[in-house]
Order: sequence, then structure tokens, then C-alpha cells
Amino acid sequence: AEDDPAFIFNIHVLGLPNKKGPPRRTGRLYIDPEGEKLDNGLIRAPFIDSKKAHQKYG
Repeated sequence: AEDDPAFIFNIHVLGLPNKKGPPRRTGRLYIDPEGEKLDNGLIRAPFIDSKKAHQKYG
């Protein structure tokens, strides 16, 4: 995190689609919470790769 406070959200979701084969059993997916802010208060958070996630958020 660039400043305090920082938050991390961990969730477990089984059976996520996988473009290269059968559904994922486990693994990490990174999303960027600084995505597009929608009118209804939600955020459209894009997937990012591990390298970009660690560069931005440590």
C-alpha cells in the first residue's frame, strides 16, 4: 500500500473458467480496485497480472 490504512480481501471461488483448459481448481486472480467507477457506486475492477499487482500494491 502507498499509505495507511491498507486492506486485503481474500475470497475462495471454485470452478472459475479457464481459457486454456478445464475450470480452475485453485490459483490466484488479481484485480485492480482502482478500476472504472460506475454510477451505481460499484467499481469495474479489471484483471491484472501478478507483476503489475506487486508493482502497484507491494
